[in-house]
Amino acid sequence: MRAVRSVALAFLILSGSAASAATVMVMSLGPGRAELLVNGAAVRKLRDGESSPEGVHLVSATPQAAVIDADGKRYTLSLGQSTTSSVVLKATAGGMFLATAYINGVPIRVVVDTGASTVALNRVDAGRVGVDYASGRQVTYMTANGPATASAVTLASVQIGDILVSNVQAAVLPGGVEQLPVVLLGSTFLQHVDIQRSGDTLTITKRW
Repeated sequence: MRAVRSVALAFLILSGSAASAATVMVMSLGPGRAELLVNGAAVRKLRDGESSPEGVHLVSATPQAAVIDADGKRYTLSLGQSTTSSVVLKATAGGMFLATAYINGVPIRVVVDTGASTVALNRVDAGRVGVDYASGRQVTYMTANGPATASAVTLASVQIGDILVSNVQAAVLPGGVEQLPVVLLGSTFLQHVDIQRSGDTLTITKRW
């Protein structure tokens, strides 16, 4: 019960009090059943086809994910995920927004770059996340130092915090850290999220 209260408190902080739509977090999963935290307070145990008093409908559930309908939208959520997934980043002294992302499930340091047209990696980082850049299509990108040739690839998944995007287009630049010292999280990922900046804080919210 204490754990449920802790999760509920964390979700209330995340959701805020101004949201009028139902917010849902998946607490536990099983075949044909799910335990959901609704609006940060009510724990609802639903089976396939059942609805909560708040109007959250459980379409189906497996041990891996729950499919729910809420406020006219359909969501597929795994354990711990919610309908309001946000990541808050603080700028470094140099004004960059650094984070740890999971590319193809591998943790790697990235910088959020709203000016970059794609996710960009050097060859060393590409190798770390299992990308076969040698077979990628050769393309030309404009950089701060002029045009550069890179390999166009597709990343199976890119995740930051609770926000996961599949099949993300990316570019692998030649060379290692001397060419690109950190992965650039560019628009091929950022186009799937909403971004709000306030001073030295950047909030990234998953777009459903």
